Amino acid sequence: MTLWALLFASTLTVMGAATISPTLPQIEQVFEGTPNVALLTRMVLTIVAIFIVIGSPIAGIIVDRYGRRNLLMIGLVFYALAGTSGLYVDSLGALLVGRAALGLSVACIMTAATTLIADLYSGPQRAKALGRQSAFMGAGGVAFLLLGGTLAEFGWRVPFSLYAASLGVLVLVWFFVPEPARPPRRQKGDPKIAWPVGLVLLIMTLVLISQMAFYLWPVQLPFFLAQRFELGGAAAGLAIACASGTGAVVSMFYRQVRARLPELWIVALVYGLLGLANLLLTQATSYPMVLASMVVGGLGVGLIFPTASNWMTNVVPDGLRGRAVGLASTAIFSGHFLSPIVSQPVMQVLGYEEGYRLFGFVLLWLGVLVALGALVDGRRTGVVA
Repeated sequence: MTLWALLFASTLTVMGAATISPTLPQIEQVFEGTPNVALLTRMVLTIVAIFIVIGSPIAGIIVDRYGRRNLLMIGLVFYALAGTSGLYVDSLGALLVGRAALGLSVACIMTAATTLIADLYSGPQRAKALGRQSAFMGAGGVAFLLLGGTLAEFGWRVPFSLYAASLGVLVLVWFFVPEPARPPRRQKGDPKIAWPVGLVLLIMTLVLISQMAFYLWPVQLPFFLAQRFELGGAAAGLAIACASGTGAVVSMFYRQVRARLPELWIVALVYGLLGLANLLLTQATSYPMVLASMVVGGLGVGLIFPTASNWMTNVVPDGLRGRAVGLASTAIFSGHFLSPIVSQPVMQVLGYEEGYRLFGFVLLWLGVLVALGALVDGRRTGVVA
């Protein structure tokens, strides 16, 4: 039951943004008199990410020094308080403040839950557990997107009520999640623990790019569908849910994929699939074709999160595990935050179709470059795909 509690906690991290993605056009309409409303509306979705970026390294230090369980429970309480603020605030600024607080809560939950999973498992079993975590996050993304899209039909505030679900997870954590034994704290005079700095920075960069690409859909797809097919929030939620749902299924097989492919090859595959999905999206002449392109993208989405967590926790010493998880979360959610900052000017200048086409080609070329790097690394280390 311990793993189940941690898996349910992990789904909340996806819910942080996914639930309200279909409501963005409504929020933009409600606050249309606000200066820079187009960018600020998208920031309602992604400001969560920047505060996860700020909070995750701090959360990593806390879990390494003071333990995992208490931080997880604190995060769950504040998640409910901050998440439901959208039910009653009356300005876009106040809404952004509540979303920022939600980001700090997600940082605590994400870092503590993933570190606990890494504590409890090692080797192939860790890969399996992290694959399940990613699968639950993907499945949660589907459920919360569909719920959010459906509830958005009753008003933009209604989906914010779903954030109270963290209180139910809090009960599970209280009863079933213990505080695991941790490596002894370093004493004065102990040898300094070395970070593999170059490898850590490489992992963070590769993950950040993949998440910027993935978030082109939650941030821009509702507007693309409204413009091209005159579809509303429920349709956008279903489309994004197709990517998350496909990713959830693929994540269940992460251990088998990792047994056959080194991490760099997995990243190259992810970039290729994300790029192909964007190119297919530009060719869509009907809503079912949009859904099909999201399925293709979901094949890549399901691999990147367990790859990031497993790769990062495997390359650092045990005493730095919480910090490593915090840095992985920083990379993931930095991509979420930067995505609208990078994509919005491109979409405004080129339009949605040409913008998605440009990003698609860029991702395909990045996939080729990473694959070439994987070939070089394989020859150097003697590891072949």
